[in-house]
Amino acid sequence: MSKIDIWYLEKMDNFEFGCRKRECIMRIGIIGGSFNPPHKMHKELGLMVLRNNLVDKVIYVPTGDKYPKNDLIEGIHRFQMLKLMCKDNLNLEVSDIEIKKGKMATYQTINYFKKLYSTDQIYFILGSDLYAELNTWKHSQYLKEQCYFILIDRIGFHHKLDLTDKTIICKENIKELSSTYIRNNLNQAIREELLDKSVIDYIKKHKLYCHK
Repeated sequence: MSKIDIWYLEKMDNFEFGCRKRECIMRIGIIGGSFNPPHKMHKELGLMVLRNNLVDKVIYVPTGDKYPKNDLIEGIHRFQMLKLMCKDNLNLEVSDIEIKKGKMATYQTINYFKKLYSTDQIYFILGSDLYAELNTWKHSQYLKEQCYFILIDRIGFHHKLDLTDKTIICKENIKELSSTYIRNNLNQAIREELLDKSVIDYIKKHKLYCHK
């Protein structure tokens, strides 16, 4: 069974964390990233939080085309590959909101989903290493107030975290895999089956990452 550490910094009996209340409240997990391309560990991350009953649904949110990142292919391709990756699981979804907007700060994305799912709970899923930098993000305090956090424990990351009463640390091991590695070693990644077959077929059909 997976090891899940739940940190409570206030009285546990005063806070219904991660639990369904009397009303029918869904727990919506948000995973952001460039997904350039989306690979099996991206999918496993979503399945892992579902498997551990931390959320009811996961939504992948690929960054817009104006996001300042090297070798970023068009958002429409990354969106379509994510849809192919998620097509066999009804609890995995993809949103193109950041692609439509071109560029959004994280607090704006969370605010969008807060309004879209106004009666539900929003959980932002990210690595513990990124969470350690949260105070440097734009409107970080707003993020802490408006959503819950599910942190994926990074191997070798031992910095002390400023946890809140809205934070879960999931310590289930997940293989580290970089999209940069896949872009730079595409044929090897295909041989190692690091991508879903439908994603591989899409990459080949549209001749993506051929310059690598």
